[in-house]
Amino acid sequence: MPHTKYTRMVLAVFVAGTACAADFHPIKTDAESTVVTLTGHDLTIEQVVAVARHGAHVRYSPEAIERAVAGNELRAEAAAENVSVYGVNRGAGAQREMQ
Repeated sequence: MPHTKYTRMVLAVFVAGTACAADFHPIKTDAESTVVTLTGHDLTIEQVVAVARHGAHVRYSPEAIERAVAGNELRAEAAAENVSVYGVNRGAGAQREMQ
């Protein structure tokens, strides 16, 4: 089965998350059965604490992954058409006016 842009993005997120997870050791492990779903809209302080201090697991919602893929495709399209995009084909910060 060939990989689509969507499956490559999901794979990249999974691999990156796995690499970080191997080095992470929560203060307590009393929330390991909890899963915090990142949607991009409703993250609470309590959820951040559950992940950072109590070992809750994190996953991305399908909609969040779709938005990330769409944003990446839009940036690639803009770069291909030589549209100025901050941090993509232009510098960042004080370098923003430079290619």
